[in-house]
Amino acid sequence: MSSQQLADLATALSSLQIPLHISVESFKHSNFPLVAACLHKLLQGVDALVGQGYGPAASTPAERCAYLQLAGKVAARHTGVNLDLKCLYLAQAQAVGELLKLAAPLAAAAAGVADEASVCHAAQTSVNTAASFGGAAFTAQQAAEAAKRIVDACSTDILHRQEIRDALQACPDVPAAQQQVQQALMQGTQQMSATQQCLVDLHSQQRSLEAKAQRLRAEAVRTDKSCAALRSVRPPHLDQLQGLQQRMAQQFRLYLQRQRNIEHLELAIHHLRQAAQQGARREQHASGLGGSMMPGDAWSFAEVKGPGHITKVAGFRKGSLDPLGPQVAKMEGNVTAGVLHGHASSRQRHVAATQGALNL
Repeated sequence: MSSQQLADLATALSSLQIPLHISVESFKHSNFPLVAACLHKLLQGVDALVGQGYGPAASTPAERCAYLQLAGKVAARHTGVNLDLKCLYLAQAQAVGELLKLAAPLAAAAAGVADEASVCHAAQTSVNTAASFGGAAFTAQQAAEAAKRIVDACSTDILHRQEIRDALQACPDVPAAQQQVQQALMQGTQQMSATQQCLVDLHSQQRSLEAKAQRLRAEAVRTDKSCAALRSVRPPHLDQLQGLQQRMAQQFRLYLQRQRNIEHLELAIHHLRQAAQQGARREQHASGLGGSMMPGDAWSFAEVKGPGHITKVAGFRKGSLDPLGPQVAKMEGNVTAGVLHGHASSRQRHVAATQGALNL
């Protein structure tokens, strides 16, 4: 906005005899009432519909938009000026240019009309002075003016009737609105009753849950007391039973370890037996080829009683050519004695532990 535009707007408003105080400070911030007042004064003489709008009293955005749309249509229809409604709605410095676009042609038209009116008034004065008061020319002029006023009044009445008809058609149906309000009230009442019932149910559930929690707390207290009493009267033989169970578990682990050792020794004996049998077959084959058995040689058979089987192993008693025969026989005897002794001792310990546990 320039100072020249503001001065031109003030001049145009003063020429149109619009008493408004406009300054630079008026448009530094949004001032919609001033802009609406300018539009109202400028368009009031052009179209009567503008005077029925909200004008400067428009307070809500919807009212302002409606008034600006009406003013824009009136200005475009009567003056041919297309106003920027957005600038007018913001009501800041840009609105001065839009107001000036509307005020300048109106001021020019008003000035031209004033000149023409002065000329016509002078002509009519000369005609009226020339004609007599009761003459035919004067009567015809008065009749024409009366007919024009009647036509204007009829058009205004028709316009007002149309506005009333539109207003009545736009008025909502009162019975339907009352029915909708009653339905809304009934729905609200039902929802309130349902909400109250839900609150009652929630209160009852809360009371039941609190009672249940109280019972659970009492049961927990009783359980703690019972556990404390049981720990205080713990049987003295319970420690002995736990010790026996630990020793039995230890003996069972020892038994498993010895069983694995026995299986390992049986495997070693099996390999030694196979080696001895192969050596005996070689010696027998060699004696069959190169000579016969010595008279002093004799076979000896040793029985090894392992867990679950009996095996015979052959070996030379004396004068034998197999160096592994005496070692195998000695190992078999030691293993057999150890196995039998281990089985007997483990069985005796197991029986003694079982009897001790039963006695306790």
